[in-house]
Amino acid sequence: KFQETSEDIGMRFENIPVEKVANSCFQKYDRSDGLDDSIQQNGLLNPIHVRTWEDGFELLGGHRRLEAHRRLGRSEIAAIVHDDIDNTTAAVLYWSDNIEREDLEPYERAVTIRAILGWAKGDKPLVDVESFVKRSGLSTGTIQRLRRLSRLCPEIGALVDGKILTQKEGLLLSRLDIAQQRHTYDQYAYKTGIGQDADAAHDLP
Repeated sequence: KFQETSEDIGMRFENIPVEKVANSCFQKYDRSDGLDDSIQQNGLLNPIHVRTWEDGFELLGGHRRLEAHRRLGRSEIAAIVHDDIDNTTAAVLYWSDNIEREDLEPYERAVTIRAILGWAKGDKPLVDVESFVKRSGLSTGTIQRLRRLSRLCPEIGALVDGKILTQKEGLLLSRLDIAQQRHTYDQYAYKTGIGQDADAAHDLP
């Protein structure tokens, strides 16, 4: 059985029950396609990352790998288990494993970092913001761009991620309030039909 311990760095390697792994509190997107065939043919090449949580585990890295195991009906998955780590460390691991390694679109990245850093009105940061920004390696410019994109309504965000709108156009629209953004989206949908004509996005008022 796959199991190894590194007590000095507070983590261990082992097979854990798939049913005991809860999705991350940082998870704000659904990207679970594409790994079933690879895992069936080659097995799991890289273990997932989890931390001990209540009576099981919380996922920190490897969302697509875990979802593929669930779909394939696998009962166990190889994991690096991190013991007794705080939310900031967990968020850094989550960001580096899930966001930096996966080909996520700009709005997907923005809503994830929004949840981590507590940008939404009434939200509290899930982490120590200064420590997370420093340890994640995100530049000030990247943080500012993601923060502006996170202000988009989901409908406009989907147009950016679908490359119907450019990031620059999304950043310009983020200056509008949500009601104005949705009005702009409704005008675009009425004029073009969603996704039917990418060039029509440039006709947005």
